Parts: sequence; structure tokens; C-alpha cells
Amino acid sequence: MGNVGAVEECDRVAAHPFDSQKPANIKGVPFSELKANATIAIRACSEAAKRAPENARMAFLLARSYDASGDKAQAYRWMEKAALAQHVIAKYILADMLRNRNYTKPDFDRAKRLFSEFNFDVEYTSIHPDIVKNSEKIYATPLPSS
Repeated sequence: MGNVGAVEECDRVAAHPFDSQKPANIKGVPFSELKANATIAIRACSEAAKRAPENARMAFLLARSYDASGDKAQAYRWMEKAALAQHVIAKYILADMLRNRNYTKPDFDRAKRLFSEFNFDVEYTSIHPDIVKNSEKIYATPLPSS
């Protein structure tokens, strides 16, 4: 399987339904369905991330797949990689992970920085309105000091 085939397979089994950065012909996979097929998605997206290491979306989908499997450490590792490569939804989710003790030691200062970097004017249309609505609510709510 070449780079394109690996990326297409990862998209087919793990694409986020609300990710505007995914190909238009890909519908996306609801999280409940991804949970049921997490092993398949991890295998496909690991291969895609290996073949296309510069593709932030593949890192995001691998993180999403690990999250669906319950492997929070790998989910965090790959979400951070995707966020640092400027994947829009990954930036928001990483900030949320930094607030959530289930993924890593909380880092409220870093979460605040990530939320403050989120450009709602530009990136608002890049993700689903429900995610943005939640982001705005969280962003407006003071985070505890670390």
C-alpha cells in the first residue's frame, strides 16, 4: 500500500465527521463506531502516519483512534503532534486534554495558551459549530491556576 492508499484507508476508518480538513468525499466516522473498530483504525492510521509523517491529519486520526481504544497516553502523544503541526481540531482537543487528568498531568497554563491561540474568527468555520460553542464556553471560563 502506497502513501495515498494508506492515507485513504485511515480516512475511511477514522476520519472525524466534523473535520473540514478531511477530503470532501469522506463522510467521517462517529466516535461510537470508531470505538467498535479501534484496532483496525490504529493499524490503518499507524501505517498512514508512518508513510506520511508530515500529514498532521494522519497524526490527528491516529490520536483519535488511540483515544477510542482507551489508550490515553498514545492519544495524547499523537494529538500533541497533530496540534503542533497546526491541525485545527487537534489544537482544541489538546488544550482540553491538558485540562483533563485522564490524559496527562494537567497543565492549565499551557491549556490557556492553546485556547488563546485559537483564532475563532478564522478557525470558526473549520470545525463543527457544537465544538466551537463548547470551546467558546470553555475559553470564556477562567481556568484554575496551576
